[in-house]
Amino acid sequence: MLKDPEIYNIFDTEKILNRPARVSINNASGLAGIAYWINDYYYLPDEHKIDKKDALVVKMKELIDAEYAAGRNSIWGDDELDNMIRLIDRDKHREFVAFGRLKKGK
Repeated sequence: MLKDPEIYNIFDTEKILNRPARVSINNASGLAGIAYWINDYYYLPDEHKIDKKDALVVKMKELIDAEYAAGRNSIWGDDELDNMIRLIDRDKHREFVAFGRLKKGK
C-alpha cells in the first residue's frame, strides 16, 4: 500500500469518499502491513509513526500468526487490534491515542 497505492486501490478514495483507503489485517499480513494499520488507525503524525521493526509490531505479528495457526480464518477487526495493542503495551497505546486518533476527534 505504501509503495504502490494504485495497485491496491484503483480509485482515489480520499477524493471520492473523503477518506483514505484502509488496510485489513489477516493471515497474509506482514510486519509492514501491521505497522501501516497502526499508523493509519491512530492517525499518527510523522514524528510518532512506527515502522515494521518496532517491538510492538513484531509481537503483534507473533500473536496474529498464532491465532491463524490455531484455526482462525477471519480478518482482524479494528477493535480487536486496538485491544491487542493495549494488552501488549499499555503505555504505547496511550501514546497512540494521545498523539493521534483523539486529536482528530475520533
